[in-house]
Amino acid sequence: MKKVIILSVVMLLVASVAMAKEIPKGDPFQVLWDAINNLEQKITNIKLTPGPKGEKGDVGDQGIQGEKGNDGDQGHQGDQGIQGEQGFQGNQGEQGLVGADGKSGLDCWDLNGSKTGDIEEDINQDGNYDTLDCKGPQGEKGEQGLQGLAGLIGETGSIGLQGAEGPKGNAGDQGIQGEKGDKGDIGPQGPIGLTGSTGVAGVIGWEKITGAASPTGSAPIAVATCPLGKKVMGGGFKASGNYGVVGIVESYPSSDTEWTVAGVSHVIGVVYSLRAYAICATVN
Repeated sequence: MKKVIILSVVMLLVASVAMAKEIPKGDPFQVLWDAINNLEQKITNIKLTPGPKGEKGDVGDQGIQGEKGNDGDQGHQGDQGIQGEQGFQGNQGEQGLVGADGKSGLDCWDLNGSKTGDIEEDINQDGNYDTLDCKGPQGEKGEQGLQGLAGLIGETGSIGLQGAEGPKGNAGDQGIQGEKGDKGDIGPQGPIGLTGSTGVAGVIGWEKITGAASPTGSAPIAVATCPLGKKVMGGGFKASGNYGVVGIVESYPSSDTEWTVAGVSHVIGVVYSLRAYAICATVN
């Protein structure tokens, strides 16, 4: 709006200059330019007041139909509908056609289906073939009947004849142990028995032999030997030193005449000695 006003004023000034009888001193365009600037400054300071709002314009024409959009995504499954009301009763259907006649049945006595009476079909042997000859299948066993009432007590019968002797019965079970009887009297002295055979000679000349002490060490061995003619019957040992470290690994008859003892120290570096003993005797 301001530019329109400025342009209008400029055109008026140009017209005024053209119509003026005297040209102002100086550059005429500079004068004109100064006037325009002065006028623009004054117009800038003018506060424009907007006019009243105009009336609403007419509705424009219908726009061109837009292109069809893409298909939307598949919608979610809808909820189950409410159960509809019960329908009306249908009309009565027409009467169906009469079925064909069935085949004639067999008499109950006609077991082989020949429709003629056979000898084996005359069940009651009366010469007729009728319902009296009809025998159904064996029925299921009936339930046990109720117990009948007790009958009257009959008169006492006469004594019967003596029956024959029955066979011998089986042996009875072992009876209970009876009480202990009294002690019987001492019997008479029996005869002297026969002299027995001579027994094996026993051990004689029993003695204990003490062996020499073994050298001191961490694994000492000692032996006790029986004298000539005698055999070792048993043996033992004795240790010297700290008994807390003594360990005997063997004590046994190493031969018929010797008893051997062997030991070992439980502590490394600690030593001790052993002495063996033998029980010797002459065996016949």
